[in-house]
Amino acid sequence: MASSIHDLARHLNISIGTVSRALNGRADVNADTRQRVLE
Repeated sequence: MASSIHDLARHLNISIGTVSRALNGRADVNADTRQRVLE
């Protein structure tokens, strides 16, 4: 079953917007946070 952005944000304890920005490759996301989202 695929995870939604909402599920991922809840699991990582970060905002939905941060998950979205990390997945879209935005430069304003911390590198460590981006790595956590992509794992």
